Amino acid sequence: NWSTKLAGKKDLEDLEKKELAKHRFERAKTTLNEAIDELSRKNFRLAVNRAYYSVFYAMRAFQDF
Repeated sequence: NWSTKLAGKKDLEDLEKKELAKHRFERAKTTLNEAIDELSRKNFRLAVNRAYYSVFYAMRAFQDF
């Protein structure tokens, strides 16, 4: 039945979105840790860059929902 196939496809799409969001959020956390490390090394320009991209990746993760 086509409605069952459509529902199964939607479930798969939801799972893929969750996995993509999870990946993006993990990347955001990793990038934030890089920003903290660079800040402790007084590499301010790189710290700001990493902090910016951390927020960017986090927002991309939330866009998936």
